[in-house]
Formats: sequence, structure tokens, C-alpha cells
Amino acid sequence: MALQALSILEDICPVCLRRTPDVIATSISPSGWVAAATPKHVRLYNAKDGRADKLGTIPVDTTISINLNSNDEIRAIALSEDLRAVLTRSKLLVYDEYRTSPDPTRSLVEDKSIEQGWSVSILQTGTAATWLATGANASVAVGARGVAGVKVFQYVYAGGWNAKPNYMQLLCPGNISALKIVGFSPHRSNSVYGSLAYALTKTNRLYCWRLRQDSGNRMQELRPSWYMDCNSLENQTAIKDEITSAAMAVCTSGRPYIICTVDHQDASHLLSSFTVPVDLLRRSSGIQSPQLRHISDTVIGLHVLTGVVSANGNFLAIVEYRGSKNFVKVLVLRERHDGGLTFSTLVQKWKWKLLAKNAGPSLVTISIEEEDGAFDVTAVDAKGHITSARVSVPGMQPDEPMQSLSRGETRTSELPDHPRMVSIGELSSGESSRHSTSTAPIDERAPTLSVIAD
Repeated sequence: MALQALSILEDICPVCLRRTPDVIATSISPSGWVAAATPKHVRLYNAKDGRADKLGTIPVDTTISINLNSNDEIRAIALSEDLRAVLTRSKLLVYDEYRTSPDPTRSLVEDKSIEQGWSVSILQTGTAATWLATGANASVAVGARGVAGVKVFQYVYAGGWNAKPNYMQLLCPGNISALKIVGFSPHRSNSVYGSLAYALTKTNRLYCWRLRQDSGNRMQELRPSWYMDCNSLENQTAIKDEITSAAMAVCTSGRPYIICTVDHQDASHLLSSFTVPVDLLRRSSGIQSPQLRHISDTVIGLHVLTGVVSANGNFLAIVEYRGSKNFVKVLVLRERHDGGLTFSTLVQKWKWKLLAKNAGPSLVTISIEEEDGAFDVTAVDAKGHITSARVSVPGMQPDEPMQSLSRGETRTSELPDHPRMVSIGELSSGESSRHSTSTAPIDERAPTLSVIAD
């Protein structure tokens, strides 16, 4: 597919939750639902279809209290189309029907004991609504600390979601820190390595595993198929937690790449965000790959809070800050025939009134959901500020990557100079459903759009 133009199809919409200082994790589902977790509660919002009231607020749809011991608390959450995973210090709770159940606590699919849970991610293929035609399966990855690495639990839908008895233990040799990010490769039929899982530690190590087929009731223990230490260049150092996100893209060739965003710190050699190919056929030494390529700071700035790649591998969306100003950017992502990735020199960019600048990837969440000829971008921070936009991409298919660039080719996207945009209301975070509270005046959050060049 040749990309001809990007344009704002619908409004760029900044909204906001009430200022809730104890929010410790956020997540966005493919259907536009937003979850905000406090140490003991999860609040759910229908951010895509919810209606604002006269005060300009979108109310809480559901507030869920998690019954935990006094020394336990929520650490991370993840939403898929049908499932909600809540990770505490000591357990994984997986729920079904979070959008429709009058009592979401009764839709518990699994309550699994976990040692030192730090991060969680869901990959779902198929849905409950289409399972008779396509089937429906899900995998939940839980990041721990140290060599124990990641546990992957599996679920299948057959009139209801059910946990499979087996799980995978993904080892992290040499690791002594917590896994701050875990994730899966997008479900793509052309992937040369099949299904992959990956993880990023707080000390900037990347691990990747090739996942095997279901092995019945047995636990599978897997060593990493590939890993890289981002701190290992001679006489150079990286700062703990400096890599703010890691996302995997599978491009036209079927080759996977990991794209890492960086919030650059003084004296660190990680000057900017970077990409690296995941080559499982080449023995990994663990040191920085010579194919690691930094992204020009004229395209992506030095201070990025988080990023995400669309499932079709066509787009990268990031949250970036410069001084006191924050921006959401969407870039076109392409694979070169001679290897590596390149980004469009023209990007979509709009301001976002972000309060939680130093929140980290678990508190600043961004998502991309593709449809025929368009995609939705949604971002939320720990203070509940949400921005969303629908972007038109004529001719794009949701599961179709764009063609690679030939050597020397530098085609770019044409973007509108004056897209239509408005502000809408805020989201409340009352302890009970349908209570709403305003925060800042709406016009203070009105976005602007600009086109910037490499």
C-alpha cells in the first residue's frame, strides 16, 4: 500500500480525569476503554463512546475494589478487547466482561499467585463476539525480578474465557533488576520467527524469546533467543530507567524490530531513541548490536515519555516533552530494503496538557487502533489527562504493512495545514459510578497541530 496522505478525520479531543494523586497505572483497550488503577481500586471509562455532561465531564463507568491484604497493592494493569489483567505485588487477577458485567468482580477468570509482580501485558487474537468464526485466545505476560524473568499464562474462549493449565517461564540470565516492560510481537502471518515475547529491565537490558506451541499441561522453561545490554559500550554508561518504552514492530519482510524511546539524562551515551533488529539467526553476544540505530533528534526529541507501534507496523506514536511543553507525535514507519527502519520526515504533532511529566511508562499510556482507511490515537497520563485523534490514511488496511523503501528513496507523507479540531470535556474519578468533577478550564487544553520537517 502506498501512503498518499494523512489527515485528521475527526476531532483531536483532550479530556481529563479528576486529579487523583494515587493513580499508579493506566491502560487503554483496543476499543477505547481506559483503566486507571490506584493501589486498591480500578476505574473504567468508556473514553471513545462516553458522553460528556453539562460540566464537560465523562463519568466513571465502573469502579472496582480489589480485595487485597494490607501489605499488597496493585502495581500494573492491562486491557485487551475482552480481558482485564490486574497485577499486584503477589498475584495476577484476570477478569472477563469488564465492559458489560454489572459486577465485574464476579467475572474473575483466574487468581494466580505471583512472586514479585512488576509489569503485565496482554495479547488477544479473536474476540468473544467472533470466536465461532475465528476462535479466540489470549496470552498474559507478567514481568518479575531477576533471572526468573517472565511468566506467560494462556487463555481460550469457548462460550466463556478459561485459563489453560500450562504456562511458560521465560528466563533472563544475568538479570538482577525488575522487568519494567513486557510485551508480545503483533499477531502477523508473515512474521519470520512466529510469536515472540520481549522484556526490558530497569537496568536497560532487552530480552526476546521465541514462544513455542501449546505443550499440554506441562510448564515450559525457555531461555532467551536474543538479548542486548544497552549499557555495555566501553567507557560509556546509560542511566537506570532511561529507556521509557520498548515496542516491537513486524515489517513487510516479516522481520521484527524493537523500537525504544529514551528520556535522555546528562552524562548518558543514550542520546536519543533507537531501533534494533531482532535477529534470532545470529548468535547474540549480549553487547550492543552494531545494527542499533539512533533516531535523529530532528524527528524525535531527546525526552520521550513513552511510545507505541501500530499492530500493522506502519506507525509510531510517542509522547514527547520539551521544557514545559508536551506533544503527541505520530510518525510513518518504513523498512528499508538494505536493512533497518526509517521514519517519515513529516509528522502529525499536537500539544497535550500533561501533568505527570515524570510518570514513566506505566503511568503515561498511548495506543493506536487501526481500521480500514484510518486509525485512532489515544493517550492518558497519571493525572487523567487524555487526548485522542482519528487520523485518515486512504487505502490502508488494518493488517497490511506499507511497502519497503528502496535504496535512496525518501518519500514523505503530505499532511494538512489546518485540520479541524475542538476540545471536549473531562473524565471524573468519583468513587462511585456517574459522579464527575471538573479540573481545569477546557480552553487551556485546546491542542494545536503543526507539521515539522527532519
